[in-house]
Amino acid sequence: MNEIEKKEYRKAYVELNEIIKMMSLEEKQKIPKSFIQNLNHEMDKDYKFVIDNKKNIFEQNFKVETKALLVELYERYLAPSEEKDLWERYDRMCLNEIEENKRKMYDPNKIFEDKNQKSSNIKDTDKVNDNLPVEIKENNIFLKILRILRKKFNIKK
Repeated sequence: MNEIEKKEYRKAYVELNEIIKMMSLEEKQKIPKSFIQNLNHEMDKDYKFVIDNKKNIFEQNFKVETKALLVELYERYLAPSEEKDLWERYDRMCLNEIEENKRKMYDPNKIFEDKNQKSSNIKDTDKVNDNLPVEIKENNIFLKILRILRKKFNIKK
């Protein structure tokens, strides 16, 4: 992790700490004190974040790192035992997908094929535009996580 990423996570710890402050006492008790102490120790003391009470948790302007930390917090400490299996399958599925993408990306035969194809394509066309818009599809797993968190925190759309 480089220095910029560390700074972003330190800010995300501040945001996560604010979320924890908003939780019920029962939920806070599920989180180990050592986790909260570490969070307080590592967070950026100069970064200020205030949760907008007029918006629900999904409408807040959280950092991406905060969202990832919140999902991890929920998975480890707040999720009911019947959801643990779901999260384990989700983690395995994500890791398998990452590994499959690495295999595809670093396949030696394809690396050389792609370079040869690109060089021939450039020769065939006068102008290449790499800045074309890319369609982004929604991740169904992320939507499932959002539904679970909405249900847990009793938040309506």
